[in-house]
Amino acid sequence: MANKGKKKINKNTMKKDINKEKKKIEKIEPTNSDGLWHGFIVVCAIIIFICLFYILAVHITNKNGETTKKKDKSDVSISYSEIIVGRTLSMSDKEYLVVLYDKSNSDISQSINEYINKYNGKKKHLNVYSVDMSTGLNKKYNGDSSNTNPKKESEIVVNGPTLIKVKKGKVVDYIEGIDDISNYLN
Repeated sequence: MANKGKKKINKNTMKKDINKEKKKIEKIEPTNSDGLWHGFIVVCAIIIFICLFYILAVHITNKNGETTKKKDKSDVSISYSEIIVGRTLSMSDKEYLVVLYDKSNSDISQSINEYINKYNGKKKHLNVYSVDMSTGLNKKYNGDSSNTNPKKESEIVVNGPTLIKVKKGKVVDYIEGIDDISNYLN
């Protein structure tokens, strides 16, 4: 009577139940829908991050450009034709012209720029380099009297607008004064 509460387990029934469970497990295929969903969310997050970064970068760049334009409305460009006195005799060209003048004087600067532009418009012309004698590096080469035959850069001394023609590192022509420079460039 002790066995009344317990069911008798039949080995055949147990094997059938185990086989049914195995078949159920085999029928259930592992789904990657959770993995796909997770991957989709990661890709979307990366795309959103890149878009936000791009928008932020464009905004900062535009804002920086606006503040720069507000501060300085003049056109800024790098001039490869402007040199310092210390390079006057050592440019890579075999033959060239160097115009030394005070660019802070608008009248002189405007006149010389017109002469240089006119000269550069000719078919055959030498490269023209300019030196701003009002800058700190070049001020020490201003003097009361000029050295019209300098052998090296340290010997250059000018008194007003000056044009120097250089050939193979040596001064060939030395012209002083705006009128004489204009005549030489024409």
